[in-house]
Amino acid sequence: MHSAPPEEARILILKLASTLPTYRLPEAMGSHTRHYMPLGVLDKGREETTLVFDTWGKVGDGILGITWDVSLTAEETRLLAQLAEQMGYLGRSESWVDAHLAQSDETPSEGTDCFPEEGHVSPGSGWEQVPLLAPDPEYLTWRERQVKALLDQLPPIPLPEKKRLTKKDRKPTEARELERAEVQGSYPADLIACLQADTTELRRHGWSQPPGSRRVFYRRKTDALDVSAPRPRRRTIPTVEAMLLSIATASGNDHALPHITRTLPQAELLHTELVGKAARKSGHSEVLSGCDEQRQPLTGPHRHAHIRH
Repeated sequence: MHSAPPEEARILILKLASTLPTYRLPEAMGSHTRHYMPLGVLDKGREETTLVFDTWGKVGDGILGITWDVSLTAEETRLLAQLAEQMGYLGRSESWVDAHLAQSDETPSEGTDCFPEEGHVSPGSGWEQVPLLAPDPEYLTWRERQVKALLDQLPPIPLPEKKRLTKKDRKPTEARELERAEVQGSYPADLIACLQADTTELRRHGWSQPPGSRRVFYRRKTDALDVSAPRPRRRTIPTVEAMLLSIATASGNDHALPHITRTLPQAELLHTELVGKAARKSGHSEVLSGCDEQRQPLTGPHRHAHIRH
């Protein structure tokens, strides 16, 4: 028997289930393994097996962003942050995650958007449909109709004062009540009970899809899941404070360094060449020359290039 969550948690879950979230997908690459699954059937003394393709998306250190368009109280926000921090995996049990409730300025800068078709204009070419499972906010209404339809198909429970019983009425009243209880128990009471139902229980009642769920279509970029080798990430080249240059000798000997007496004239030749190339390409460069456009030395902080041996 599952314990009921606190009332604040119930309200939070139902709020999140009332709307379809949007996602910020990390760069991912499709992958799979192949292995033989035992079937539990012996054939000539050997157990039969079947080849299984186990597929997943490899995201590495990517960040998945999830956004719900709902208003939460301070207590609900605190509870959601606590739930996120205690999340150990997402989806597959081996898909370890480190989750936290993000601030408004923590939207992942990398990745692509994935949003539901409901309430959004079709983005056109370059996007594809993907079906996802989502909570069904109308589950209670649907459950009431289903349970009523099944109960109406069962023979009525005979009243105690009924004198003559038909063949259908000969079944003990307790058995009839158990039948009705079985019908009602096969449908979880609400969305919270749907989340707490385990696989064994669902299989016993013949569910092919988790109760309280619905399939919705989302849109994502057609290249959101790469099926080729991973591409290198685009990185901004940072500003550097120093650059190392190697000066070759006339003989081509990499181990023979120029004589120390050539340090100053060699550096001056390099400086003159750099200033000349910069002037020919984009005009006067204060960084390389150390002077303003009137050829006067800069008087501010020394943020111009220095050539040292």
